Amino acid sequence: QMIRAERRVYGVMMTPDNEVPAVTSSARGVGFATILASIDKGQLVSSEVTFDINYTGFAEGTQFTGMHIHSGGNGVNGPVTIDTTLSRAQNILAGPGGAGNLRYAVDVNMAAPAAVNTILGIWADPSSAYWNLHTVANAGGEIRSQLRGTERMPFTMSMSPANEIPAIAGLEANAAGMFEANLLRRPDGSAMASYVVFDVNHRFPSETTFTGLHIHTGSGSVNGPVTIDSGIRATATVVSSTGFGNIYRTAIVSTQAQLDAMNGIMNDADNNYMNLHTTINPGGAVRSQMAVANSARPEGQVVISAVSDINRRSVAPGGLMTVFGVNLSEVAGNLDGWQAGRVPASLNGTSVEVGGKAAAILSVSPRSVLA
Repeated sequence: QMIRAERRVYGVMMTPDNEVPAVTSSARGVGFATILASIDKGQLVSSEVTFDINYTGFAEGTQFTGMHIHSGGNGVNGPVTIDTTLSRAQNILAGPGGAGNLRYAVDVNMAAPAAVNTILGIWADPSSAYWNLHTVANAGGEIRSQLRGTERMPFTMSMSPANEIPAIAGLEANAAGMFEANLLRRPDGSAMASYVVFDVNHRFPSETTFTGLHIHTGSGSVNGPVTIDSGIRATATVVSSTGFGNIYRTAIVSTQAQLDAMNGIMNDADNNYMNLHTTINPGGAVRSQMAVANSARPEGQVVISAVSDINRRSVAPGGLMTVFGVNLSEVAGNLDGWQAGRVPASLNGTSVEVGGKAAAILSVSPRSVLA
């Protein structure tokens, strides 16, 4: 019988310093593991793991010999429990300039107790396992990182030709779109890396060739530059024979330009839009802003102790409080996967002062702030 699968995304910032012992290398990796797991009454029924990593800094001609999830905490070498099947025999070499991408999707062997226990362990504590990328030069691993949780940030949109600039008349088309960011934050609360998902159900009147799906920076009245790309382009099109279908693409956001765009989305979503391009309408066929424009000022209405008792209106020094109101944040955010030692003073563009001093922010939403 069918059992619902839950999807979680875990991030890694892989370096040679994390190897045990540390190795000498200029290589780095930003990776995300997407785990689908069906769990029934505490038992793992089925699971799939997708590994997706952008790497840089490897020596020219580096040959990869393995990429795995190992069971083990920081500072120890543990056994391989989830294998990508990448092996030395496949002769996979680093890309031009020692940079590139590796992507593998594997089913978890339900007959292997170590693999099953690793998935259940990651579900409870991501840092109980680590991701290791092995090379000929460093057979024990050249870059590595413990897994860490990510913060999920979804945006839903109704894409229409009427939203294009200029509007497209006579095109009976629409698309229900979702853009999802699975975020790792820097200590100051800004984006450090993100695994983004483009998920669009399109409805066009006839066969259609799609030539692009992007996030652009710009208000609803302008055509702005592409800032986050799904990978669909004129040289890598998607063809729908009926005009009806789904486009699902993932991408790693890690360059500074991409991270600037991600921070712009987190702080000012209504100044960004998603656009779906076709051969007939290369400038965009259906489009939507990522959020509804709202220029209203934030308004705090009630402040209570974070114990959530409406009658407790005072907070001890250093204690937590919840601020309720309207327009407190354009985009909801929290610190899922947070690993820094100090909580940031701003989250998604929202900050709070108490007696003239900045308060640490744990979560924000349009109607509440936990500080």
